[in-house]
Amino acid sequence: MAFGARDPRGVERDRERVVIAFEVQESERLGQSARLVGEVRHVVQEGMGLTLDDVVALPPGALPKTSSGKLQRAKTRELYETGELMGRATPRDPTRIDIAKQAARSQLSYLRLNVLGGRKRKD
Repeated sequence: MAFGARDPRGVERDRERVVIAFEVQESERLGQSARLVGEVRHVVQEGMGLTLDDVVALPPGALPKTSSGKLQRAKTRELYETGELMGRATPRDPTRIDIAKQAARSQLSYLRLNVLGGRKRKD
């Protein structure tokens, strides 16, 4: 998830910071977060020509979501700006099945929005 934010240290800037926060689907890969963060920075720079101010790798389930599973960008921004985002733990101990379900739900939501334009099917 990408969003603009103020500096969490309270440093005033002439623009918002560009931040990407993402969940690592396999908790054990969080130990490799420095490498993952570097790869994200590189891909965004190469693909969009955009320099990121911050990239945050989080455990599965740490990004705030609505009850229907949609990501909450404003809440994520608020948590980032208060410094609470980086300390968030996964709300429960996810199993591989839970992670796969969440990833499938996310992909289906993306496809529904982009293929169907967010329209619900009429039966």
